Amino acid sequence: TEPEVMVPRPDPNGVTEVKSCRHFTINLIDVQSEVRRSMMSLDSFVVYVCVGGSVKIATEDGDESLKMGETVLIPASTDEVQIKGCGKLLEIYIK
Repeated sequence: TEPEVMVPRPDPNGVTEVKSCRHFTINLIDVQSEVRRSMMSLDSFVVYVCVGGSVKIATEDGDESLKMGETVLIPASTDEVQIKGCGKLLEIYIK
């Protein structure tokens, strides 16, 4: 059998779905200055992994600076995340 080929689905906000299945979703976020992500429709925590550059992630509970190789866990109770900087993040959440 041929290996599965993943075709990214780009989004105008710099978000590309890398993988989605019935258990989880992984998105790649390309942050060039600022990105806002609503967490209202998710019933899950969200993990952000910085895979390039550096960003600052702010929520109603505070903020964290991330550089390449660092990870942050956003609680499921968070309504919105604001991401500023210049970098690339993996966004992972369960369904």
